[in-house]
Amino acid sequence: MEIDPAVARALKQALSFCVLSNVFAQGYSSYQEQRLAINPAAFVRFLLFTAIVTPPNYWWQKWLEDSYPTRVPTGPRQEKEPGAKSDDKAFSVTNTIIKFMLDQSIGCWGNTLAFMVLLPLLKGQTLPQITSTLQQDFWGMVMTSYSFWPLVSIVNLVFVPFKYRALVGNTAAFVWGVYIALIAS
Repeated sequence: MEIDPAVARALKQALSFCVLSNVFAQGYSSYQEQRLAINPAAFVRFLLFTAIVTPPNYWWQKWLEDSYPTRVPTGPRQEKEPGAKSDDKAFSVTNTIIKFMLDQSIGCWGNTLAFMVLLPLLKGQTLPQITSTLQQDFWGMVMTSYSFWPLVSIVNLVFVPFKYRALVGNTAAFVWGVYIALIAS
């Protein structure tokens, strides 16, 4: 089975930023506690989590872009000269709003659910423990994410071409990953 090069690139970027954010978070925690305490198990859990969620997130973003393109043709395509295609496209406010709303609802809820289920499973927690935590903390985590990700999402959707969105998202995920690693430890 051959992996899509775009997915492979997004996965390499995500894993690289995951390593950086986890090492930074653990280093910061060690500094705060004034002792060297690197947790290899937490490091591996974050790598596994990232490897699991990155491909579906890429496919989700691709589906959003394919279904609701940021730029749409401005009118009937007219040939400038034989064989040449017109690239006249306009920014679609409607499609961008739809993508933003879907990403900040279904996308956010799915990623929060994945985070709150997969990492505890990797830690060995039981389903009743995970269910209890979900019931208590799911919406709080969603609301916390809304303090950061909507801005990243709107900047990405409005200003960044699709082929670079994974890189921008992974850069933002570095910051978010440090925060999440600190609260999950």
